[in-house]
Amino acid sequence: MRSFCSLPNPIMKTHFTLLFLFVACCVCGQGDRTRYTIDYSMHLSDAAAHGPREYFESGLAFNAFITVELASRRTSRFTIGAGFLQSKLISNYFDPHPSPAEYIESHHYIDFLVIPVGIKCTFGSFFLHPEIAATYNYRTLTNSYLLDSEMNRPNEPFDIDLNQIPFEVLFASLMTIGFEIKVGSMSVLTGARGYFTLNGGDGDTFGVGLMVGLKI
Repeated sequence: MRSFCSLPNPIMKTHFTLLFLFVACCVCGQGDRTRYTIDYSMHLSDAAAHGPREYFESGLAFNAFITVELASRRTSRFTIGAGFLQSKLISNYFDPHPSPAEYIESHHYIDFLVIPVGIKCTFGSFFLHPEIAATYNYRTLTNSYLLDSEMNRPNEPFDIDLNQIPFEVLFASLMTIGFEIKVGSMSVLTGARGYFTLNGGDGDTFGVGLMVGLKI
């Protein structure tokens, strides 16, 4: 596993440049040129078609973002943000070893820190918001359960595996569509968000779900 200090300079520069831009937008925004959004989305996530796809099931996970929106007189605005995104996958397989259980069910949680940049296009109260993002896959957690012949869980998780992932520049694409509903000087956001993470190897994931947020 590579240490942080041994990382190539371009990898570090990519993340720190995006982080610097996000902080600069927060500090330098003036008056009504800059708006801030916080949103939350519950989504169903799944694995991209690599390997034995049939062993995976969708899992319910979430994502949350803070976004800086640089307004203009046009219908499109540049955005940059920071947030957290989780993919959850569930796998079930037969236990070939002699034991009281016949099946093993594993819940895989893949956690990302995300810095997205994008363009938000508005058409009245409707908006379309595509983004690309650099992501840091900082943790993968797996909880496994023994299941009996009726697929019940007789015990607590028997195996909790915390796997620290090396720092890498990975990427994601996000698409959010929805409506902004004016409430005084603020706006309530409601809509849907989908994402696809390009993690390399067999770890690509995708998901889609409902989103709610507040714009100030």
